[in-house]
Amino acid sequence: MSLFDNCPLPAELPDILLQACGLNYGQIQKVAFWQKGAVPFTTVTILTKAAWDTATAASDETKVVVTNYLTNFAIPNSTAVEQTSDTNINAMPELQRGANPKGTFMNRSITPAQITAMQALTAFSQIQPGVSSLVFVMINEDNKIIYNANGGDLGIPIFNLFTSDTDITGTLGALNNVASEFYLKYGWSKNLAVGQAAFDLLNTYPAA
Repeated sequence: MSLFDNCPLPAELPDILLQACGLNYGQIQKVAFWQKGAVPFTTVTILTKAAWDTATAASDETKVVVTNYLTNFAIPNSTAVEQTSDTNINAMPELQRGANPKGTFMNRSITPAQITAMQALTAFSQIQPGVSSLVFVMINEDNKIIYNANGGDLGIPIFNLFTSDTDITGTLGALNNVASEFYLKYGWSKNLAVGQAAFDLLNTYPAA
């Protein structure tokens, strides 16, 4: 996404929409993945148990997989990418683009088989550097689904999904953590939508 794709500039500044109420995405507790371009849901069916039952049981590219509970899920703000030079006018840095944010989360006390399954997603998230066939949606504590309203597959493109080995610490009673990280493209949040699932999505998948 370019920061400078509005050229030539319009004669007037763009309107800033009135904020009538706040929009917050809540605490992300699980995420669901599927393949880019596959359409397991519509904006209506993504809220229904019947569609999720079908998608999680699929055996083709429409298959959807849901993580176990995650902790410390965080996506930071994007930052500016600038090129500094004393030869710039007023020595002002040249703003080039927005940086791709790196998200992180922890998988608490998961088994080797669960780690292996998470690591198997990595190949889908980097076909080549910068090319991914993996998308995801987020599920918050209120069973609300955060998805990409501008994509036909409703998924948010995700890149370089990496899941570590487990840690083992010397602390008495310590819980083991498995770290995961991923990249999103700058502008990833421009078309987010929030839908309220009509059932207890968090506690339904993964199925036992």
